[in-house]
Amino acid sequence: MKKLALVSLALVLLNCSGQKNRIETTIYDYKLTCPCPAEGTCTIEVLKNESLIIKTDDIGKLYYETEGKAGKQVIKYNYTKTTDPALQDAGYSEEIVLETDADFTFSDKSKILFGVYCYCKGKAGYYKADNAIVSTSQKLLTVTIPEIIDGQKIKSFSIALK
Repeated sequence: MKKLALVSLALVLLNCSGQKNRIETTIYDYKLTCPCPAEGTCTIEVLKNESLIIKTDDIGKLYYETEGKAGKQVIKYNYTKTTDPALQDAGYSEEIVLETDADFTFSDKSKILFGVYCYCKGKAGYYKADNAIVSTSQKLLTVTIPEIIDGQKIKSFSIALK
């Protein structure tokens, strides 16, 4: 267990230390402590007593919905690139969505999605983050996902509980 905690901490330090824009946003009782990628803003949303339902549409693309479920919560971390509002199709954002228990324990890796929103054919949409690493230690939740698309901006985030 100590090795897993050390590996998780090392991954956070590697992923968080390489970027310059440090973000410390407090939302309710949570503080986002990992740097936000350059040229954008990051937000975190924690939906208490909600469960993540992953679905597939008629053409095989993933999407999700949430539904009320006591003892669960859905965490949504979003990066939005700052763009010129005069440019109609310049928007770009990424999102990591996962479900945890109310105490931030995590047991189901199939409940992590990585989403891309952009005007980029073949790239936009949701992807399962099957090889994600989720760890909790000393009131810190850390999520690290592998590179899923070329040019991916977010690969990890950490939430410190107050």
